[in-house]
Amino acid sequence: ELRDSQDELKKKMLNQCFVCFMDRQDFENPKVKTNFAEHLSKQHNVWHYICFVIQVSLKPKTELTGTEQYVIEELAAARTDWFPALRSVELEDGLEAGAEEEESAERSPSAYALCQHLLRLLAAAPSS
Repeated sequence: ELRDSQDELKKKMLNQCFVCFMDRQDFENPKVKTNFAEHLSKQHNVWHYICFVIQVSLKPKTELTGTEQYVIEELAAARTDWFPALRSVELEDGLEAGAEEEESAERSPSAYALCQHLLRLLAAAPSS
């Protein structure tokens, strides 16, 4: 039983997006300009979401944008409505998504750089 549940979990981790819950097969459509691996690494990179949550959690409340405030409120209420469940820009936009993602990726910092910045903020923050 334990082995079966571990195998099922491993299969799910390899074939389903943790962020939007869409399956690998959804990205096999020829109109979609990206594959499942690119979807996981660019659009729904789990580390980007983790870093975002850390970043908005550390940000002074007076400096939060409307979107960041919304996410903080959702997290405080243990709601995940802000996650794009069963939604993906790549699948919705078809051919246009590939070009938009490349442009967006060029403007946004890498997950590693963002995490490094957050670690420096945490180290500099006064302990309570």
